[in-house]
Amino acid sequence: MRMAVLEAVCAGMDDTDPPPSLLAEGLAMWRAVVDDLLAHSEVTVATLIDVRCQHLAPPALRFDCWHVENSLVAQLGWNECLSHADAAWIIAPESDHMLERFVSAVPPTIKSCNADPSAIRLCADKYTLAQHLLRHNIPAIPTDQVVWGSPPSFADGPSVVKPRDGVGSQLVRRIHNRTDWRAARIEYLASDQLFNAIRQPFIPGRALSIAGWFHPQGVTWFPVAEQHLSSDGCFTYQGGTIPADIDVITQAAVQTLAADAAATIPGLRGYIGIDVLLPESSPAQPVLVEINPRLTTSSIGIRRLCADNWIASLLTDPTSPLRWHTDRRIHFTATGDVREERLP
Repeated sequence: MRMAVLEAVCAGMDDTDPPPSLLAEGLAMWRAVVDDLLAHSEVTVATLIDVRCQHLAPPALRFDCWHVENSLVAQLGWNECLSHADAAWIIAPESDHMLERFVSAVPPTIKSCNADPSAIRLCADKYTLAQHLLRHNIPAIPTDQVVWGSPPSFADGPSVVKPRDGVGSQLVRRIHNRTDWRAARIEYLASDQLFNAIRQPFIPGRALSIAGWFHPQGVTWFPVAEQHLSSDGCFTYQGGTIPADIDVITQAAVQTLAADAAATIPGLRGYIGIDVLLPESSPAQPVLVEINPRLTTSSIGIRRLCADNWIASLLTDPTSPLRWHTDRRIHFTATGDVREERLP
């Protein structure tokens, strides 16, 4: 199998300089995917990377890597990768419809490891997704579009403002009062995101995530992970721990919530990450935060916790059970650094 792999941020598909945090996460995921694919003796990889990152390209047989200097060359290189591919796997931000555009452009003759464009479109729009989930009686955070001229009263507590199609933690802000509201408005105006903002109530709790590999026969769920977010009100993603230190009842509740939510969205395929919150006030009742229709940084921890090459195993036989190291917990950063903790 010849697999075309695109991580759009580190491939330089956009001529603007990405935020360092987004680039670091993209590079970590790209390197992990390429390494695991190349470990499969029957897979050849075609990919591309920005020349500023080319020192991270792993030298290997069965590996064809374009080193690109700008978005035009990157697009030409990606077209070349696709021209000889049997399958394609795209990792890209959902913002500005980037992920949807790249997935839509994959020829129908090539097997896609991504969700259908319609599913990506729904998941990428946090406002539409929240309304969709609530209509299907899925516990989700109430979400409204921001009207900057009508700030909330804050009598019921802080709010969280975030971009409607944002990625990572960019422009996510906890708002306590009208002063914070005005400061956030200035930030959104400066970022040309003024009319792309949504508001949710701030719910204290533990941030978790669960990912699954969606295939025609069902879903292979991975262990629940805990997310590490900054405490400065910006919710900057700093990495995570897998498996999360939660009891089996909570693990089951999180997986059930994720499965129920996913069942309402046709066209999910490949790796899908789902963010969940355990509210302090009701930790036995998890709430769905968002669905990421692409590879997430938790995959870095998953690959170290799994006793198999999870990518090769799922591509070969998605119904085959994966083996997990039960004697350890994996701590990983957003930039791909990993530390193992041995469990008693």
